Amino acid sequence: MQKSTLLCMCLLAFVFASQAHGADGPYINLKGGIALLSDADGKDSANPGDRIKVHYDSGTALAAGVGYSLGSARAELELSYQKNDFDKLTLNGAQRPLNGDIKTTALLLNGYYDFRNHTPFTPFLSAGLGFARVDLSDRRLPATAVLPAFTARGGHDTVFAYQLGGGVGYAVTQNITVDLTYRYFATRDAQFTPTEKIENASHNIYLGIRFGF
Repeated sequence: MQKSTLLCMCLLAFVFASQAHGADGPYINLKGGIALLSDADGKDSANPGDRIKVHYDSGTALAAGVGYSLGSARAELELSYQKNDFDKLTLNGAQRPLNGDIKTTALLLNGYYDFRNHTPFTPFLSAGLGFARVDLSDRRLPATAVLPAFTARGGHDTVFAYQLGGGVGYAVTQNITVDLTYRYFATRDAQFTPTEKIENASHNIYLGIRFGF
């Protein structure tokens, strides 16, 4: 009886361990979540004395990637998109509502390190480098009791981009993993006119699913 019990325990441990993490090989990765774009300092060389800060609403973050897993390492090519609406503008200490949005579409080469273990949960760290197109819509400052409405033209810029992050995956089966990811994503300051630059960095939280083949 004791031998049979021990044999069953060993068999269960083997089955559990074999499904504790996803299989090696190619995979696709889909993510969706929230983009918390950091308040940005703006720079206008035509008015260098102005103190400009742009505030954003929380936005949408989406990503899709194809990659390859080998042991604890993964490499992945990812296309991501995020959009945030403007909340308000602070100009020299005075705040005004601001209408418009900023969109970032990025292509990144990501690397992951999975901390594999004998449970279905696999913590991981990630980093990536690439390029992003940052699109700024026309911005409109509504009229106030003392100031008229004002509209500034938008623009776009293609800049260097990077990300650092981490999270944890849960192996539903050997070929399907769901994960929760935190990512700090940033680009070089985007320049939309010859005189105007803006910072672009966000804290993103994703819920994703990975399909192995």
